[in-house]
Amino acid sequence: MIIDDVLIPTQKLPIPWCDAVETIEGRTPYYKELIYLGLEDFMQRMDHGQFAQTLTLLHQWDISIHWLVKKEWLSKHKIPAQRWLVNALEPYGELLKQELALCSQCHMRLPPGSVTYLNAAEWFTEICRETKISQIKALDRPPLNVGLPTGKVEKGKKKEKVKTTRTVVVGLLAKGKNPYSSADLNQQHRFLLMNAALTLTDSDVFSDNYWKPYIKAWRNWLREVDRNPIFKDSWIEQVDLKQANGQILQKTQLCYQQGQGRRKRSFPYP
Repeated sequence: MIIDDVLIPTQKLPIPWCDAVETIEGRTPYYKELIYLGLEDFMQRMDHGQFAQTLTLLHQWDISIHWLVKKEWLSKHKIPAQRWLVNALEPYGELLKQELALCSQCHMRLPPGSVTYLNAAEWFTEICRETKISQIKALDRPPLNVGLPTGKVEKGKKKEKVKTTRTVVVGLLAKGKNPYSSADLNQQHRFLLMNAALTLTDSDVFSDNYWKPYIKAWRNWLREVDRNPIFKDSWIEQVDLKQANGQILQKTQLCYQQGQGRRKRSFPYP
């Protein structure tokens, strides 16, 4: 496993954030998380490549939530994962922290009745849930390399499209425009948050302390995704291990690209 089955000590978090983190935190085994997200159909038909990418995505979410807890509440919290992956996901943890701050400030500053969320924690939880669903649904497509047992995905137009879309989103936000649509049912909660935040950016205090740090966190995360090869490839492969008694044990592992060329890191496949 990329991240040990160590739960976040939510009993140390303030109410209602303790419940929010428990809801957002990834469920183990992975299929419980997919069922919670309402993605049972995709789970039943996914191929090896999609399974590897889904598993990778959920592991990265786990680590990012640990980062959020460490940054927001428990500064001495130790994230139970490989250091190279923990470091790579620190910018996303910072983005989640800044998005949490936006939820808190907007919920507090908006006129009563402007939004229906009981509190900022509920708003943030719904944003995380819809983001997970959107990211996993993006993997639900015909396999690009049907003949490859590893399920590796070809580089090319799709990744460039995703990168371009994210860049456009940040560019529009920086210009004071909401890139999300009220008609997009996959991003309803984030659409409401961006609408609310943009109405508050006229305040220098809000803009300097919350909005600009949010945009900066977005850009830092995109820079890390573009720079770090572990966000470009993940796949599943089988290896034969020779035992002391001469028998061959077949092992399945989840692999990440590391650096350039053929270097990789691998972990036991759950």
